[in-house]
Amino acid sequence: MLRRSAITCHFCNAPVLPKDPANFGCPHCGSVNRFVNGNLVDPAMFNLEMNTRSFVRQRNDRLPAEFGRRDILCHSCQRNATLVVQLLANYVEGSEDENSIEQYRESLSTRYPLVCDSCQSSVDAEINKKNAMARSQALGAWLNQTRGKVKQRQNALPHEHDKLSRELLIWRLRGGLWATTIIISLLSNATAGLGWWPSTFNRPWLLLSLNILAIFWSFWDPTYSSFRSAKLQGRQIRVQGKKIHIGLQLSGWITRVTTSLLIYRHWSGPNALHLVSTSSRVYLASISVIELACAILPFFILRLQQPPAIRLIDTARHKADTAPSRTPTPVPGSSLEPELFAGLSFSSKPVLTPPRKAPVFGVSSMLPSSNEHVTEADEMDVDIPAAPKTNPEPIWLRPQRFFAPEAPTGLESLFEMTKIGDEDVTMGEVSSRQVTPQWKWWWVYAPSVLVLLALGYNAWGRSKNANSSQILPTIPPTSQYMSSNSQSQPYSELS
Repeated sequence: MLRRSAITCHFCNAPVLPKDPANFGCPHCGSVNRFVNGNLVDPAMFNLEMNTRSFVRQRNDRLPAEFGRRDILCHSCQRNATLVVQLLANYVEGSEDENSIEQYRESLSTRYPLVCDSCQSSVDAEINKKNAMARSQALGAWLNQTRGKVKQRQNALPHEHDKLSRELLIWRLRGGLWATTIIISLLSNATAGLGWWPSTFNRPWLLLSLNILAIFWSFWDPTYSSFRSAKLQGRQIRVQGKKIHIGLQLSGWITRVTTSLLIYRHWSGPNALHLVSTSSRVYLASISVIELACAILPFFILRLQQPPAIRLIDTARHKADTAPSRTPTPVPGSSLEPELFAGLSFSSKPVLTPPRKAPVFGVSSMLPSSNEHVTEADEMDVDIPAAPKTNPEPIWLRPQRFFAPEAPTGLESLFEMTKIGDEDVTMGEVSSRQVTPQWKWWWVYAPSVLVLLALGYNAWGRSKNANSSQILPTIPPTSQYMSSNSQSQPYSELS
């Protein structure tokens, strides 16, 4: 009898053991269950503080913001737009002529004009309003991006310059190692491809170690200095051609490591790389071409591109004091009625008739009267006095031509002088135009320089062999490894 019975919550239907069954809070859903004379009573019904949130919701506008917007198009323009969309949707192209759909669209535009003369001024005003909003938003976004940049650069200028100088020092060191690796590999492969044994192949373990460590500087970026300088100045630029550059340098590094492994295997085991054969010379010559491409193409592939810049240019629109003129809608006569209703067709294959040229100034409303004047024989010759001229536009009904002066605020010509330049501004565009004539014959100069370097290297090797032959006149033929004098000779002497 002393045990309390469980009561079910009215809101979540969960069992609760309250102290007061007539007034308790549910621990599961947090609702307050209050019963008066056996009826559930909500506290918000008599407590005003619990209704603040609901009252605030009632004060808000329940209709969308676009509900009360005035339509800028009249009923005729909206009806024509609906007809044009439906006719274009039901159109089935039956002929093979590609211009048939364009002709059909032009005929629909002629029969059902989307904008009449009465709505043209409203449409132009709406377009100008949207253009002004777009210009203001673009300028506002640009101002938000540059807000606080000057102060930030001034505060962090010494620290950023020190950091940039260290980064550029490491960048120059990596560039020197990158150029050295490519030059050594290019000269060695080109010399071996021409038929002479280069001295760098005498130490294959050193060449292999150098090519493996070259992974740290093989992806050197020539535009990194300009990119970091622009970032320090607060300019948002992008690097184009980065993926192509990385793929090209990765292929060059793989070919260098593969060639070094083949040469090392030739010295430490069986002759896996047949240097005496013609295929080996062709392979090394092709590797030299890849090295040449890895050395030249990065300066043409990588480009710095800036986003579209916002320029404040005087468009002189505020200087034009011309009111928009609207041509009156011509009143169609009986001669034009057959033409207007002749093309009305919802068929999928309408008959396209050439549009009739309308008069330049529209159809005249002063049509001749049907009752022709018949001159009678006994008519008196009396001059009818002219009617007094009346002013069709009284002075109090004319359009206003003067306006009250307004105090200048300094922001009148801010957005009127704003223009968004959509063209892409690429850094180095002017310099690339000046450098292009110098590199016009690079495909002729590069092989020529390569051949000259190989011949010079061969001549230097022969002179070195001649000097060493005077000191060492005899060489034992049973040596396990070839000496440097015999290795510098052509393959014809070795064979």
